[in-house]
Amino acid sequence: MLKSIKESGDYLGQISNNISEKVGILEQEIERGNLPKTPDGKIRIVELGTGGGESLRRIKGKAKFDNNIDIIALDIMPSLVSSLKNEIGTEAVAADAGELPFYDNSISAINASAILHEISSYGTGLNEVGNIERNKIYGTAAVTKALAEFNRVLTPEGI
Repeated sequence: MLKSIKESGDYLGQISNNISEKVGILEQEIERGNLPKTPDGKIRIVELGTGGGESLRRIKGKAKFDNNIDIIALDIMPSLVSSLKNEIGTEAVAADAGELPFYDNSISAINASAILHEISSYGTGLNEVGNIERNKIYGTAAVTKALAEFNRVLTPEGI
């Protein structure tokens, strides 16, 4: 059900509204050179909940002149991730927002402007075993878990 809803044109059309509001602060920080570097000297930006990739395109457009910026697309939908990896040419990962596949302090910025409501509604902690989901949580607990993951992977000055 989630897959059919998320892949519908109407859904992707809706989330593409107000792109400037979704990425404006991040674009400003890129322009100003204010994004913190990770311990290995890179700047890594994660676009969480990629949808149709509109935010990714905008972020990539701002960062294209800085070879020190890596942009990573992350979505729970493997088909979206695969499509964006090929279409936009960025690193892409299929993962759960409550279990981010990154090292501690390894991310400079996370853009998650349109995803917290989905984490609340659809849950996090996906751990499928023979089509039975275990340890899945919803609502405030799911959002709290995802925010703790953001805090874990962001550099101390991360955005």
